[in-house]
Amino acid sequence: MQIFVYVAAKDFSGEYRTRRRCRLAVWLCLLAVMVCGAPLHSQEQARPLSANGTDPTEARSRFDANIGRIDLLSAGYIFEISAGGDLAFSRRGSVGVSAPLVYADFPSGTTTEIGDITFNALASVIQKPQASTFRSLAIGADFVLENGDVEAGTGFGQNIIAPYLAASFYPGEGFMLAPLIKDFISLEEDESGRSIHDLSLRLLTVFSFESGFWLNLTPELIVDLNGDQKNLYTLRATFGKMINKNVGFAGDVIYQIAGEKRYDYLARLNMRYLFQ
Repeated sequence: MQIFVYVAAKDFSGEYRTRRRCRLAVWLCLLAVMVCGAPLHSQEQARPLSANGTDPTEARSRFDANIGRIDLLSAGYIFEISAGGDLAFSRRGSVGVSAPLVYADFPSGTTTEIGDITFNALASVIQKPQASTFRSLAIGADFVLENGDVEAGTGFGQNIIAPYLAASFYPGEGFMLAPLIKDFISLEEDESGRSIHDLSLRLLTVFSFESGFWLNLTPELIVDLNGDQKNLYTLRATFGKMINKNVGFAGDVIYQIAGEKRYDYLARLNMRYLFQ
């Protein structure tokens, strides 16, 4: 559902685009080195995987299905059903893909089509023993392949790369803190000359219980580096339950606390299957 959250617009000078592409090239080269090198460390003693799949730094095989709805500031809403999976080729590296079926209902009409396709890659570059408070550091990226229609509300209307850096800390039993920084960068402008460059700063705060329930409270700051929109402060609240060691269900809502609102309401239901 984040595809519809990060919306910005600005015309770029040639110099700005050159700097942006250079930074993008550095991210891609670094990620390629990390992911390709991940299997070389696979013989090291791997740390245990999280019980509910909430650690953003772990490479694991999983399947996710989501149903979400977003009500826009203007009239209309977007309903999305998505499915995707990750394949871990070692405890340090994984790749994945997800695709949504999007139904957009606007006063001008309705549209149902496959939205933008997202590919992802992750490399866990540092892993510490289970007894350590600092547990791991990972670098990764999402690659959004344009497929939907920005005017119809079913996609970005442009290709996006979103490199990120994440760490995980376990200061207590069943308690995880995971700071994450992610940079959403357009590779080109859409048909209207709009581009995206948003910086996301998040802190995942996860409480996991022996009963299989978990609670995730994630404050987030979204900064439009184009300068077209004011900063947005949000809080994502997720409540979930693992019914066994593989299958879990969760629901989450994103609250816009302060700043320039980008939508009216966003909620999602999730089903996950975690491979051990």
